Amino acid sequence: GTYLIIQNGLSVTTGISSSSSITLKLPLDTSVEIVETRVEDGRVRGRVCAVINEDGQKVVGYERAGSMGSDGTTTGWIHLFEPNQRWAKIICFKGGRPVGGGGGPSSRKRRASLSSRPIIRTGEH
Repeated sequence: GTYLIIQNGLSVTTGISSSSSITLKLPLDTSVEIVETRVEDGRVRGRVCAVINEDGQKVVGYERAGSMGSDGTTTGWIHLFEPNQRWAKIICFKGGRPVGGGGGPSSRKRRASLSSRPIIRTGEH
């Protein structure tokens, strides 16, 4: 599904472990497409296959920053939540159904208000 980043500077790592190398950091209000979730060290982590702009288009250049998965897609892992903390919240289920069943004016207004902020890549000079 699609998740909204709610903690600024969320690290995308190369592997499921949070101690894996960081490939980039996601700014607040970025949307990401998560294709897999797992529990690691008590935290739910998600495998990112795409970073999405407010207009629904994939961010160009994310592919160069992430690592290549066995299925040929670009991947990275982020924290989603743990019992007492949340880094991202789901806004749309896989297949495009919005959370809350809505899709009415207020959810369109929220999506339209998301700002596109630059992605901070690590390790580039």
